Amino acid sequence: MLHVDSQNGMGSGYTENEFVSDLSERASMRHRGEYTSEQVYKTTMYGGFTTIGIDGDPRKENNCVGYKITPVILDFLGVNKKVIMLTNNVLKINKMESFGYKIIRVKSIGLVNVAGAVEAKERGTEFHHMDINEDIISFKEDYNRMRTEISNIVNGENDYEN
Repeated sequence: MLHVDSQNGMGSGYTENEFVSDLSERASMRHRGEYTSEQVYKTTMYGGFTTIGIDGDPRKENNCVGYKITPVILDFLGVNKKVIMLTNNVLKINKMESFGYKIIRVKSIGLVNVAGAVEAKERGTEFHHMDINEDIISFKEDYNRMRTEISNIVNGENDYEN
C-alpha cells in the first residue's frame, strides 16, 4: 500500500514552480487558510482556496502534471502495472492509465456522516469526483465495504477485466 502525500487533496498537492521540503506542513497551512476563508467569506472549498490565491486543484495545471507524481514513483519502484486504487478522482485514474497502468478502482469514502457531507458534495460538484451522492453511511460500514471489495479483487472473486 502506498499513500502519495502530494496527491492528498486539491490545494495541498503539487503547485507549478514551487519547491517544498515539507508537503505536510504546507498542506496544513493551506487548509487552515482555506477553512478560514470558507467561514469568513461563506464560500465553498474551491472558493476557499482561490480566496487565498491558489487554484483549487493546481495538480491539473499543465496537462495534469501534478498527477504524474504517482506513476513516476511507481515506475521507479518497479510496481506491477495492475493497481488497485482507492479514489473518486477521475484525473488520478486517467493519468495512471496514460502511464500504462491498469486501474481497478475502489470507491473511497464519500458521505460518511452529516459533518462530512458538505465537503463530500463539494468534491463531487467542484472537483468532479465520482460516486458522490446523498447516501450517508457510517465509517465502519464504508470501511467494511471497501475491505470486502478489495479482498474479493485480491482473491479473484469479482469479475474484473484483465
